[in-house]
Amino acid sequence: MSKYHTTEVVCPACKKQYNIKIWDSINAQLNPEKKEEILSNTFYKTICPHCKEETDCVYDFLYHDMNKKYMISMLQDYPQDMLKEITKSGYSLRKVDDINQLIEKIRIFDAGLNDIVVEIMKKVVSEINNLNSELLFCEIENENCVFIMLKEEKAILAPKPIYDMILKDCTKEDLKEYPKFMTVNQSYVEELIK
Repeated sequence: MSKYHTTEVVCPACKKQYNIKIWDSINAQLNPEKKEEILSNTFYKTICPHCKEETDCVYDFLYHDMNKKYMISMLQDYPQDMLKEITKSGYSLRKVDDINQLIEKIRIFDAGLNDIVVEIMKKVVSEINNLNSELLFCEIENENCVFIMLKEEKAILAPKPIYDMILKDCTKEDLKEYPKFMTVNQSYVEELIK
């Protein structure tokens, strides 16, 4: 179920107040238009009705895809008591800190990939290519994983067989889902490799 409430904000430009919708949770199946807003990075954009200034209003919320069985928490923690049953039913639970990470997780899970394996792959690709830029998964195209290099704003391709090889080498313990919103990123991979 998708839920939202209305709150009052103050425009940073004209200092006048106006109301916006704050989404507490978004269900990808019930509100596909919100998913598209997230993927196009327009979800947080608000326009002041008084001066027409565009502002990003960033807040916590839960993204839920019932079909692909994953939930992503944007900046928020949830009580663990309810999470055991959700994880047992095959869900992946993730926590992200910004909109780029949220977009990346949605793209990873929608492509049917494991984000732990993708993070390991990003580490391998970065080391092979001696990259100093954060990589974000974008899509699979022509049997290549396409990553965006944030600093340079350009794409880098990595053959999908690298992903398959890493997945094959991972143990069940490496890919274990825990009954909590896991932050799976490069720091997580560093700990995993130790």
